[in-house]
Amino acid sequence: MIFYFVRLLTYTDVMNCVLTAVFVELLRDSVSEHLHAAKVAGLETKFTSRDNGMALTLDGYDEKQFMLLNKIMISMTNFKVDPQKLEMFKETYSWSLQNIDSLQPHKRAIHTLEYLLKEQIWAINDLVEMLDYLTVDRMVKFISDFLITIHVKCLIVGNVNVEEAINISQMIETRLPRVPYIKHESALYPLIPHRHLNTNSCSSYEVSKSLHNASCTLIYYHSDIQSNSGILLYLLVQISSGLCEKTLKFREQLGHIVIIDVHKVNGMQGLKILIEGNKHELHYVTERIYAFMDLVEKYIETMTDEYLEMYKKILHQSYFNLSEFRCSQFAKYCDQILTEQYYVKQEYDEFTCLSNITTKKLLKFYKVILIT
Repeated sequence: MIFYFVRLLTYTDVMNCVLTAVFVELLRDSVSEHLHAAKVAGLETKFTSRDNGMALTLDGYDEKQFMLLNKIMISMTNFKVDPQKLEMFKETYSWSLQNIDSLQPHKRAIHTLEYLLKEQIWAINDLVEMLDYLTVDRMVKFISDFLITIHVKCLIVGNVNVEEAINISQMIETRLPRVPYIKHESALYPLIPHRHLNTNSCSSYEVSKSLHNASCTLIYYHSDIQSNSGILLYLLVQISSGLCEKTLKFREQLGHIVIIDVHKVNGMQGLKILIEGNKHELHYVTERIYAFMDLVEKYIETMTDEYLEMYKKILHQSYFNLSEFRCSQFAKYCDQILTEQYYVKQEYDEFTCLSNITTKKLLKFYKVILIT
């Protein structure tokens, strides 16, 4: 089960963003004894700071989850700020922010891609500088405001019926303080300028760091979010992944890490190709990736129906594998809740779409994402 404690003001300014992140760490620390006992009893718990608030995930034996959740809610609603712990987690958070520069190039490239695709994000330097102004009084006021301004979204999957799920949600409601609802006429708008990319255009972004000898090139092809786009992307990856490794990694030896995969974030999706290495200049790697994409197009054009059916069968076995299907389905529902783009029949429609895909349809889709 997962619970999203959503607060729309979380990302409206740098201070709220920093306060949320540090509060999540303080809360996790305050219930550490409960979490350790829960882990021994077979329960896994995860706290996550998010752009719109906080997420809490519980996984394991269902008869123990309600008890643990209740203890966490009691700790949250009766939280007292320890000045020493606050300073400690401020330092830890500052270190985690500045440590991004030391990430391996391919991890930094993926982080930068998500940075660029987000509608609104604060610069790391701004977050670090704001920590100097985070005081005990600010944190105390923030927690009070947080508890009375959040609303909760939850997804409960597993050995639980509707009545039990409702009881869990009602328990959370009773623990949170109640305040009269005040309708605000003003709306929240993105505070950070964004850049609009026209069709048939592209944009590049370069980050220069000297901590690693290797460099990384990541090219992202954006796709729409129509009902059949997702399964078409996965089929493209299924077809091109072996060719990608054979061509770019072994034959051309562009890098020791070569990845082609579907990239999904914030309700957006697309195809990404990532290469990390230290033997070639970045512009040369980019040119070879473009050449590889042309090679994939020709491969699809000459593909027989028998080969297409083989790839579709392999994708169906892996994508709809029963042992992994529940986890992937849970992740999809979580993503739909976060983006508020609900699509309950997604798996059924994707299965139907996969069976109806022809070489012509796949080639047309491929050309569209290359152009746009």
